[in-house]
Amino acid sequence: MMLGVTVALNFTIAQLKLAINYDMKLEQFQRFRFVFLGYLIIPTFLLLLKYKRMYVFHMNQDHVISIISSAMDQLLVVTPPD
Repeated sequence: MMLGVTVALNFTIAQLKLAINYDMKLEQFQRFRFVFLGYLIIPTFLLLLKYKRMYVFHMNQDHVISIISSAMDQLLVVTPPD
């Protein structure tokens, strides 16, 4: 009977340990998701603020086209052929 109690306690402790590890990994993954989303969103937001500040006056179609083309020029990296 003592063997049964020992095995049951060992099983319970092992299950608790697995549950705690799962929760810790899940929490770590959630933290990573938020940091990664911030890593993607913050530069985009800063670029939008930069261009909004630069072209806040006299916005017309030509200005919008120039904003988009200058943003694309900054994003594209052209390397000369060898």
